[in-house]
Amino acid sequence: MKKRKASSKRKHGLNPELLDDLIRQKKRYENYFEGIEKNGTMDNSALSAYMGILKLLIELDLKEGPASPEELKQIAKEILENEYGVRRG
Repeated sequence: MKKRKASSKRKHGLNPELLDDLIRQKKRYENYFEGIEKNGTMDNSALSAYMGILKLLIELDLKEGPASPEELKQIAKEILENEYGVRRG
């Protein structure tokens, strides 16, 4: 079994391996959604799971401290694109 490299800093009181797993799963969903854009319909349960992961990561990040305006803009952009399908230039 391959041992995972965990983040050296324990953020939010959360096990770093669990946080790494959440981020890894978020990336898997993003790859899945990119494939759907080209050739198919979206699975609503996948979208719901992805949004749950994204919201949890945002909540954990906000608990860490205030975000810069640029970070807040990026978060808003991700939510608009991923939850509502709104793409902005």
